[in-house]
Amino acid sequence: MTHRWAAPTALDDALAVLAADAGARPVAGGTDLVVGARQGRRALPDSLVGIHAISELDGQRLGDDGALVLGALTSHAWLASAEVVRGGWTALADAAAIVGSERARLVATS
Repeated sequence: MTHRWAAPTALDDALAVLAADAGARPVAGGTDLVVGARQGRRALPDSLVGIHAISELDGQRLGDDGALVLGALTSHAWLASAEVVRGGWTALADAAAIVGSERARLVATS
């Protein structure tokens, strides 16, 4: 079986790849996919679209309504340590602090 990989650097390009290939799945690291495949829970998708280099998916801010707005590339480490999260979303910060190892939290995304 041939697997396809794309690693666009712009959101529009990633969306175009995903729209053109119904079997494609976006990944920022793919750890869950690999673990699931190794445990026999699900096969790896035929097509993967790496989103790790799309700067438009990074970043965090408070919305006009006070909601926490997180980019898809927000790391668990940031969630666990950011004062804005610790102050207003304590359960989220606490949960992010126990995901994987410290090294994994630096790159794992929500």
